[in-house]
Amino acid sequence: MPKTGCEKFVPKSYTCFDSDKKICLNWYYVILAIVFGNLIQILFETSLLYSLEVTYKPTELDKLADPDGFDIELAEQSNPDSKKELECAKVMTKCYGELLFLLSYLITLLVFIVGFIFQFRYGKPLTILLEFAIAFGIDQAKNVPC
Repeated sequence: MPKTGCEKFVPKSYTCFDSDKKICLNWYYVILAIVFGNLIQILFETSLLYSLEVTYKPTELDKLADPDGFDIELAEQSNPDSKKELECAKVMTKCYGELLFLLSYLITLLVFIVGFIFQFRYGKPLTILLEFAIAFGIDQAKNVPC
């Protein structure tokens, strides 16, 4: 860590793009950020998809698979005295999916804010823009069909 506010510590593993050593990056951290970002994105999207797919009412596919079972159930649902309560397991799985979705979002936001504050306080603020541009470019390049 630097001893004074204006001293800039640059390890050997960093590549600097200017003579003042204000724009420096470590390629290892860029690749690591892309890998972790993709893992969190997978977790985020699967938990969102899972919580959206867990429904309380039968879907059209469920009705096609067992048409006799859902006709009776729908007739019973119209009578308010014989309304069926939701299954606890289905409610809890939807809740866990939404909780995982929110936690992954909050962790991503927290890591971003802490990293941003750390770069402005101890690091090189211009590096943030360069690292973001490189990581964004590599991440988008992997989506280009071959």
